[in-house]
Amino acid sequence: MLASVIFNGTNDYLVRTNLYPGLFQNDWMGIGFFMAVSDGMVPSFGVTIEKILALGFS
Repeated sequence: MLASVIFNGTNDYLVRTNLYPGLFQNDWMGIGFFMAVSDGMVPSFGVTIEKILALGFS
């Protein structure tokens, strides 16, 4: 699986979208993205760099 959309799958998020690191990958790292909207309509988003770093913002 390289991407997913989850509707009301957790107690905290109304919707969550993931683009997993395998979708955008070169020889030494993979990059992924996520975006979510909470039940209170507060957005969260972030970037995952496989094997190096994961960052997120709300």
